Amino acid sequence: MFVAVAATVSGYVTLATSRANEARRARREAVALARATATIVGEPDPVPAILEQLRAEVGAAGIAVFRLGGERPERLAAVGEAAGDPEEGRRIPIGSDPEVVLVVTGAPLSDDDELRLHRRADQVTLALVGRERQLEGARLAALEQIDVLRTALLHAVSHDLRTPLTSIKAAVTSLLSTDVRWNEEQSAEFLSTVDEQADRLTRLVENLLDMSRLEAGVLTLRVEPIAIDDVIATALGTMQPTDAPVDVVLPDDLPMVLADPALLERALANVVSNAVRYSPSAGSVRLSAEVVDDEFVLQVIDHGPGIPSTERDLVLRPFQRLGDHSAPNGAGVGLGLAVAHGFATAMGGRLVLLDTPGGGLTVQLVLAIAPPEPDLTAPEAAPALQPERTTA
Repeated sequence: MFVAVAATVSGYVTLATSRANEARRARREAVALARATATIVGEPDPVPAILEQLRAEVGAAGIAVFRLGGERPERLAAVGEAAGDPEEGRRIPIGSDPEVVLVVTGAPLSDDDELRLHRRADQVTLALVGRERQLEGARLAALEQIDVLRTALLHAVSHDLRTPLTSIKAAVTSLLSTDVRWNEEQSAEFLSTVDEQADRLTRLVENLLDMSRLEAGVLTLRVEPIAIDDVIATALGTMQPTDAPVDVVLPDDLPMVLADPALLERALANVVSNAVRYSPSAGSVRLSAEVVDDEFVLQVIDHGPGIPSTERDLVLRPFQRLGDHSAPNGAGVGLGLAVAHGFATAMGGRLVLLDTPGGGLTVQLVLAIAPPEPDLTAPEAAPALQPERTTA
C-alpha cells in the first residue's frame, strides 16, 4: 500500500512538475512573442531585432535570412556571426515561400529550439514583408518628391527662361532688321537689354547648377580664412547698375572668417539680389557685419514685404517662392535663398531669416571666426637662464 501510494504521489509530482515546466516555457514564449510583436510595431526595420531575440533564445552564434533561387543566394538580414552562405549552417524554412530560409550557425539545435524557430517564423516573415513595404513606400515618396520638383522646375524655368530669351531675341531681331535705321542711342539700349538679360540667364543657370551639386552631394569645398571685405566687393560687383543701392556698413576691426570664398560670394550675391528685388524702388538694402557670441554674423536687411514666420522654411527649399507668385523686379525660380542656405550649411554655418523692425526681412549668414594667425614678426622669447651647478 505504501509503495502504491508513493508511486501515485510520485506520478502526480512528476506530472505537476512537467506541467509547471510547460507553463514556464509557454510563458517565456508568450513574453518573447509579445516582445517581437512590439518590435515589429515600433522599429523602422524590425528584422535585425527579431533575429537577435531568436539568436539569444536558442544560443546560436549567428542567424541569417537567405532568399534562395536565382544565380546566387541573397542574404536579406543577419545578426551575430552569421553565415555568408546557406550551406554553412542549419537551414530552417520560414513562411509560405520555400525559397526564404533561416540559417543558424554556431550551436546545435534541440527539438525545442527548432520548434521555437518554426513557431516564430511567421513573425520573421511579417517583419520582412513590413520592411519591404517600408522600402517601397520610401521609394514611392522619393519618386513623388522628384515629380513635385520636376513640375516646379518646369513651371518656373519655362517662365524665367522664356522671359529673358524673348527680350534677347526681340533686341537682336530689331538690331538686325534692315527696315528701320536705329540711331546710336537706340542701338545702345538694345545692346544693354541683351547684356542685362544674358546676365539674368547666367545667374539662373548658375543657381540651377549650384542646386544640382547640392542635391547630388558633390559640392567641392575649400574652407580657409578670408577677409569679408573682399567677398562683399566681389558679390556686389555682380549687381546690375539698375539695382537698388546697397548700403554697406562694416566696422574696422572685423576678424577673418572660415569659409569657401567662391561659395560665400555666391551665397551673399543671392541674398543681396533677393533683398534688392523685394525692396521698394526708393528703399535701400543695408549690409552689415558683427561678432555675436564668438560667431561672425553677416546681415542683409531690407524693408520689403518680408516673409511670415510660418513660410520661412518653405522659401529655403528649391523652386519655392512666397505664395508661389512671381516676385517684383524679375525674381528667379525660387533658388536664391535655397542655394545660399545650402552653401552656408556646407561651410559649417547657417542661414537665419528674421523680421526687420518696421517691416521687411533680415537674412543672417552666420559663419565661424578664423583662429588668429601667429605673429611671425614678434621676437622669439629668450630661453630662461639655467642656474650654474657647482660641485662641492
